[in-house]
Amino acid sequence: MTRRGVMLRLRERPAAELRRTCEVLDEAGCDTIYLEQSFTSCAAAAALTRRARVCCLTTSRDAPAVAAAAENLAYLSEDRFTLGLGPLPDEDGPYGAVAAAERVIEEVLDRAGKIPILVAGDGRAPARLAAEFAGSWMTSATSDRLRVVVLRDGTAADHAEVVAPLARSLGSVEEAGAWLGTSFSITGSGEGQGSVPQARVPDW
Repeated sequence: MTRRGVMLRLRERPAAELRRTCEVLDEAGCDTIYLEQSFTSCAAAAALTRRARVCCLTTSRDAPAVAAAAENLAYLSEDRFTLGLGPLPDEDGPYGAVAAAERVIEEVLDRAGKIPILVAGDGRAPARLAAEFAGSWMTSATSDRLRVVVLRDGTAADHAEVVAPLARSLGSVEEAGAWLGTSFSITGSGEGQGSVPQARVPDW
């Protein structure tokens, strides 16, 4: 069964709305809550949820700071935290974003141990990094959906997660359940919003 993830984009909303949205998504059955570039918001989500995984996507090149934040979030979430690197461009030079992300991953693994790592980005360079160092790879699925592929030994496993963006607050478990049902609905032909193309890890 395809897992359901939500990319929260509530940076301009009051903190109380972010807190309530995290709580009701968790209770309504969301599998992973994703946040972008904010370890503080991710810490709040980790503290307010009980079952959903929490992932922070970052493009920071400050490897020690990212490793420290990841270590703290793994503890705060009781090991429900995933560190996301990206989104990364498809370039593989020695001084580019992918190389910097690799250095961050090495620092995290050296300092914090086996924290789950996700690499986000379309193309061969992010896919290579994901296959070598990460447990999952986030790539585009449709114009407004992302797909997270779980990797085992560098290849895509059978199960995956569809990720939909959410830019408004949710106030109740019923509202969150209705939003999840609508955003991930599948039509009879299997080509609805919850059905996305298969992602393939390129050969290199």
